[in-house]
Amino acid sequence: MTHPLTPPAAGHRPTWTLAALLVLVALADALLWQVGWPRMGFAVLALALGGGATALCMPLPRRAVLIGWAGLLAATLPMIEEIQALSLVFLALGLAHLAACLAWAGQGPGAVALRALIRLPLAAPVQLGTDLVAGARLLAQAPGAAPALLRALRDWVLALVLGGVFLALLAAANPLVEGWLTGLTGWLPDWLSAWQGDPARAVFWVFMAALIWPMLRLTVLRPRLTRARPPAVAAAATPTPTPALPGWLNARAVVRALGLFNLLFAAQTVLDLTYLWGGVTLPDGMTHATYAHRGAYPLLATALLAGAFALVAQPFMAGRPVLRGLLLAWVVQNVLLAVSAVLRLDLYIEVYGLTRLRFAALVWMGLVAAGLALMLWGLVRARPPLWLAARSAALGLATLYACTFVNVDGLIARTNLALPKPDATYLCGLSGGALPAIAAHDAASGRSLCDQEWDRPEVDPPADWREWGYRNHRLLRSLYSGSAPADPEPDPVTDTGPDHAAAPATDINAAAVPVPDPGPGADPDPGPGAVPVPAADTAPAADPDPTPAAQDATPAPPPPDGAPESETTP
Repeated sequence: MTHPLTPPAAGHRPTWTLAALLVLVALADALLWQVGWPRMGFAVLALALGGGATALCMPLPRRAVLIGWAGLLAATLPMIEEIQALSLVFLALGLAHLAACLAWAGQGPGAVALRALIRLPLAAPVQLGTDLVAGARLLAQAPGAAPALLRALRDWVLALVLGGVFLALLAAANPLVEGWLTGLTGWLPDWLSAWQGDPARAVFWVFMAALIWPMLRLTVLRPRLTRARPPAVAAAATPTPTPALPGWLNARAVVRALGLFNLLFAAQTVLDLTYLWGGVTLPDGMTHATYAHRGAYPLLATALLAGAFALVAQPFMAGRPVLRGLLLAWVVQNVLLAVSAVLRLDLYIEVYGLTRLRFAALVWMGLVAAGLALMLWGLVRARPPLWLAARSAALGLATLYACTFVNVDGLIARTNLALPKPDATYLCGLSGGALPAIAAHDAASGRSLCDQEWDRPEVDPPADWREWGYRNHRLLRSLYSGSAPADPEPDPVTDTGPDHAAAPATDINAAAVPVPDPGPGADPDPGPGAVPVPAADTAPAADPDPTPAAQDATPAPPPPDGAPESETTP
């Protein structure tokens, strides 16, 4: 029986599905296998997988295709920016979003697509296992020589598996056996000999095939993803009585609790206004930085707990204006508390610097403050808790998406290098995103921040287009533009005299410390390690056809005392 959401023309297309699987696995091998940082590799593979899944599900309404591909393209951008854990998560969410939209097929409300998105992580592995079992049964029931072939292979399984294990052990114990096996594999084709000694590559193929296969079976998965609960189950679930609340949780208890909580939070707000922002002298042995740091994280936990209690107290507001007023006042104080926690941490960062953990805490505190503000708006407008949950989830997802485009280590380096005494050990242990700020600091101060070269962050140029990323491109462009000298100097590559050697290429990861001008009173003999500069590079080029006026010209004045005399052209 065809599911009502299945388009009539949509078939299973088993031949095309298997062909698409082979092509996509080969593409994954070419784009990802043994590639250091496959930024563009992941992005291209995701787009190819989305294209294959869409083609196998056609025909589809344009609305479903556009919505699905808009989400996938937006989820691909963080991977093109930089490969990291968050970009991988968003790429997986983008593919799941596209799969849900293709299963939805534009028929029914948008809640059907959301239902498919929620069910996909569990339905995909079930479909994979079902197809594997069905494929094995199909081969076993095939007419002709297929059963005989399967029986013959079955009889050889034990011998081949244990024989391979014993052969591998003998090769590991005897170099002669290992050499014979290596010689026997010389006649294999290039594509086969490239992986015959590396079983990890075969495991990679199997793993990628398992990930790709459910995306190619969305026409079969559609009923499982989009089917609503049976009416009998829905009817049975409707009259379920609401669980009774404990005796200590009632309207009177909530009113008393909110009254006490408002007093406690008001006292905390007054203390912050007095000591933290009013400039009142703190007790002996306590600095403003210590006061700010000790209160940042506990206040965040307090705001989270207060928000949870506000959700619990919300059902008791109906017909109780006093309780409603107390709850609104308490949520307002929680918003102020979260903002105070952000300002406390900002004061601490101004003294002790920024770290990855403090950056994450700032983002989390901002999210909590925004969520409490949403809660306040929902209480004023009498919105249900599901309204708050949906918008809080969207806010958190948008914040994390924006963070994928932030060079956190670069921000940390710029912030901490502005301090009087930056923590060099921490800064030199950051990723390559901090290198432009460190290089600029080294050039401005005239000394290297990182004493040892291996402690210095590095930015690796991409080996090919599969490793290209926009952030990596910006970092390399910044480093290359910052490595050029301020004053024009003779080009060591084009100035090729008999004694002039070409200078090595600039190392963008090396410490860019400027060499000061020695001045006219410097030692003319810099030492045996210096490269001599010939006179032909320092003297002006002679006119190939000198005129009489040029021949009778006044000779150049003698060099100053202490400077080496240059050779003159007769």
